[in-house]
Amino acid sequence: MKTVLCAIAILAGVGLTQAGAADEVYRSNFDQELDQWQGRPGLGEWRKPELALTSNDARKSGENVLQVETDGRIGTGIELKPIVPLEKGKTYVLTYYVRTAAALPVTFRLIDIDLKGIPTNEAKWNRAPESNGDWVEVVYEFTATSTPIGVEIAAGSDKYEPTTLAIADLTVKEAR
Repeated sequence: MKTVLCAIAILAGVGLTQAGAADEVYRSNFDQELDQWQGRPGLGEWRKPELALTSNDARKSGENVLQVETDGRIGTGIELKPIVPLEKGKTYVLTYYVRTAAALPVTFRLIDIDLKGIPTNEAKWNRAPESNGDWVEVVYEFTATSTPIGVEIAAGSDKYEPTTLAIADLTVKEAR
């Protein structure tokens, strides 16, 4: 069973490090390197150079967020490569904050080692609420069918409105 719960929050610190709390599998930490992240500013291959760390307009004062400038087309955004180790059959919760400069739909999906959507290769993108410039919390519960996993987060529409997509505080934890 999958559940998407979203709550608006006007409230950023996020590279990837081993998790600190007992039930956390991974916690983002953008004070670290960005080796596991890629940006996709327009249609085409995922690539790294467009990503930026910034503390401007951070969710939490003094912490970094990860952002990419996009051309606003569907499928443009940020990707965490499949590095998060999970135990198949266990239930987990993905949580992160997202913000876009323009009021564009934000979507996300989990990916497997072959960069295919999961739980099935044809997995559809999940919709997060539009942020309208504010930080929005996304909470997604899922049962692991693959390991390791990654996450793709995109913002765009058929109107091709350019925007800045930013994420903060991405964590994966065991569900309770």
